[in-house]
Amino acid sequence: MTSLKLLVDRNIRVHAQIAEFVTGKQEVNWAGGTTEVDILGYRGKKPRQGEWLSKQISALPTIARLAREGRLVLCTSREIQFEGMFGAIGTQGSIGDVFRDHEFQHVPPAVDRSYFSASVNFNKYASGEEQVKWYKDFLLKVDESAFLEKTKGHLELPKFDQANFENLGRFREICRNLNSDDQIRDAFHLWTAEVNGLNYFLTADKRFINAVTVTAKLELSTPPISASSLLERLGIKEPDPLPIGDQRFRFLFEPDN
Repeated sequence: MTSLKLLVDRNIRVHAQIAEFVTGKQEVNWAGGTTEVDILGYRGKKPRQGEWLSKQISALPTIARLAREGRLVLCTSREIQFEGMFGAIGTQGSIGDVFRDHEFQHVPPAVDRSYFSASVNFNKYASGEEQVKWYKDFLLKVDESAFLEKTKGHLELPKFDQANFENLGRFREICRNLNSDDQIRDAFHLWTAEVNGLNYFLTADKRFINAVTVTAKLELSTPPISASSLLERLGIKEPDPLPIGDQRFRFLFEPDN
């Protein structure tokens, strides 16, 4: 059986956190009586507004199971990981994270910008502002042939990166008609998935999916796809239930079922 390989967008990882940490009350015996103390626990998040997004979240437990069974290979890249580096991590990797027991396979970004940013300190390099600036102000504007000629003997790119850099026209084609920073960021991830030969770019951004498939009508060897659409293509009609389906307070040591 051949496994489908998917590059998983950051928004999928966020929506996969179906629970949140909260503080609850517990009675304890104290000095011959009882008193209430605060105790850390968790509860399921309230259902997200909007039928479409709720449908995507409901599909994620099934996708996690298919990955555990080896039918799907879930991938990430360093550029996707940078997006969540300075934000709140929520319950990622712990109780309430649908993918907490899954190890994502790493794929290289289409072009590794670290080769072009050696003088930038890491915190700035990893910031979302620097990331988007590099996509918009460099990759979308640079004359790649002139740049490579100018830096010949000084910039030694791996063959993978050099081939993609010489084909920046493809990234620009994907970015056609995209306006927001988030969509240009996703265009880079889609390009990364494509040059790594992956089957899909899994995202919960409906507008981005429509922009590159319906509006731009691009020919894509690696199309963007939503979680619910992926299950439909796999012939799965009923998704697995959410492991935490209500907002009841649970102690940290309670099983998540």
